[in-house]
Amino acid sequence: MALPATMVIEDVHGVGRVLSGPAFWETMERLIPRALTPVAAAARAAAPQGRTGRLRRRPFEVRTKRGFALGTVITAEIGTRLPYGHLPERGHRIIPRGPQRKGVPLSRARRKELRSGLKARRAQGAIGFVPGQFFTRRAWEQHEEQTRRLLEALLGMELRGR
Repeated sequence: MALPATMVIEDVHGVGRVLSGPAFWETMERLIPRALTPVAAAARAAAPQGRTGRLRRRPFEVRTKRGFALGTVITAEIGTRLPYGHLPERGHRIIPRGPQRKGVPLSRARRKELRSGLKARRAQGAIGFVPGQFFTRRAWEQHEEQTRRLLEALLGMELRGR
């Protein structure tokens, strides 16, 4: 999940004088996941248990991606590799799934029939909505100042090492 807030780093400890363009962004891409580790741990602890508990058992990881808007931007996302990990966070529509297919050998024609049935049910619309729980957002809000201090400390150590 992309974090819902923006953190602007001012010229901490004269970063602009020591690190130039590409070196600065490479350093930030490397340091941001380390600074967000406490947020990821808090999000994992706050994740809903659910029926199987897999969401809470899986490690939450921080992924960064560099982009270009009005300037260079680094986007950080915290989440799991589970294909449904984003659903409890943001909420989702409930679509009837149809018959269970697990453990049953299916012919190509039967798979096609089941797939077209699913598409038809999706076209009919949702039968309900599960509201989001926003546990990652709450973890970010609780740890925002700690993350800022940790990022500044890591950046300071990086600059002293140069």
